[in-house]
Formats: sequence, structure tokens, C-alpha cells
Amino acid sequence: DKIMFIDIPESNPGEKLSLSDLDSFLADLDNIGVFGDIVGLIIGKPYCYNDNDNMKLRKIINNYTIEYDYPILFNVNIGHVSPMITIPLGAEVVIDSKQDLFEIKDLGITK
Repeated sequence: DKIMFIDIPESNPGEKLSLSDLDSFLADLDNIGVFGDIVGLIIGKPYCYNDNDNMKLRKIINNYTIEYDYPILFNVNIGHVSPMITIPLGAEVVIDSKQDLFEIKDLGITK
């Protein structure tokens, strides 16, 4: 019951990560079965991507996740962006791509 977060930061100072490099990284994750081991996927706001880049990004992600039926959120404020959401490991969350919803239900902290 794991949700995967992908941050797409700059590749070099001031340069966006190329879609071909990103596709290669995602292929590596696919080859080791990561996309089959998760129940949701959250993609952070990519560094300096324009609308066309974001559309291509969605197609690339879809290529790797088409056979799975889990929610995928795009352009979430995680990773390198500001404001940034910090999500504790082990937290119980709700993710719903139809409602564009990501909610932290339980922080997973025990006393």
C-alpha cells in the first residue's frame, strides 16, 4: 500500500530535466517493477516545464502506468518547489485523481 512520489528538479543549475532523460529514468523504475508495487503516484511540479512539456510528461507517465488502476496526481507542490509539502514516511493518506485530492489522514506517529 505504497504511494510513490516523483520530483522532477533541474538537471543542471537553471536547466530543466529533458523529457528523454526522464523517460529513461522511468524505464529503469519500470524494469525493476516499481509501478506494479504501488497504489498511487504523485508527480511534483517539474522544474521549468511549459504546458507542452507537461502534456508530453503525462503521456510518458501513462505509457508506464496504463496497465494499472491507481490514482495519479500531477503538478503537486512536493520536492524542489515552494511552497512545499512535507509528508512523513508511514503517514496514512487519501489520493483521488478524479477529485485532484491528496490528503494526509494520519501522520503514523505513535507515542
